[in-house]
Amino acid sequence: MPTKNTLNLNPLPQQSDDYSRYEKSEFRWGRIIAAILAILLVIFILGYLMFSSSDEVLSESALVTNASEKNSLSEVNTQEQGTSKVPLLTSDQIEPIQVESIQVELKSTSQPLTDKLNVVNESTPETTRAQTKSKALEKEKIEAVKLAETTSSSIVQTVASSQMKPASVLIVNSAITRANLSLSIINDEPGKILNHSVVMPQDGIIKVILFTEMSDIKGRILFHEWYLNGKRQARVRIPVNVSHQKSFSSKFINRQMLGQWQVKVVDQNGEPYILADFEVISS
Repeated sequence: MPTKNTLNLNPLPQQSDDYSRYEKSEFRWGRIIAAILAILLVIFILGYLMFSSSDEVLSESALVTNASEKNSLSEVNTQEQGTSKVPLLTSDQIEPIQVESIQVELKSTSQPLTDKLNVVNESTPETTRAQTKSKALEKEKIEAVKLAETTSSSIVQTVASSQMKPASVLIVNSAITRANLSLSIINDEPGKILNHSVVMPQDGIIKVILFTEMSDIKGRILFHEWYLNGKRQARVRIPVNVSHQKSFSSKFINRQMLGQWQVKVVDQNGEPYILADFEVISS
């Protein structure tokens, strides 16, 4: 009879061996340092490339700006005054091909810029003559204005001096001891002496008086004759009744009677005694 073998399955015993004491942590410092150095080298190379490219861009932009300024200066000198200015191009507006072409053109020009400016100025005689003519006309206008101002000032001074100048009263006969023109009579005496030029006032009328003082012509008759621009306007009869006499005559003058006035004093025989003159002008 076969026998049965029984297998007892019991839990495995816990492992009591500790292998942690056999593990050892080791850092490879050589590799770490090499990796750090490689990273720093890559960063340095990238930074160098970036700075060198920015310097090249700045130098190219400066070259383009200088070239554009020289070209704009040449264009301004060759054109007449008053033309539009050529705007300067910045580095972001010029392509690399344009930069190269400008460099080649600048290198190929060996003539100095001052010589070019002289050639341009010599090649435009018409512009120079036009500028000279314009300056001459300007000078003539200034001189004309100054002459007009001087003439106007002299006219004003002449008018002012004539207005301040007293009226002319000429005694031609010794029988007249005193005579003058005025605008008023106060207590049988004349007021302020009349100026040669009398300005018509705002009310449009004035009264001019000829005052006379006579001696030793008792019994004679004198006449005061008033003339405007050579035409007689009035004739006043003055009889001499005493040996020493004061007399006067007057004339009203309005806006329609402006001009040169003359007063004559004569006797019945037409012999002159006084010649006086003045003028009445508008304000």
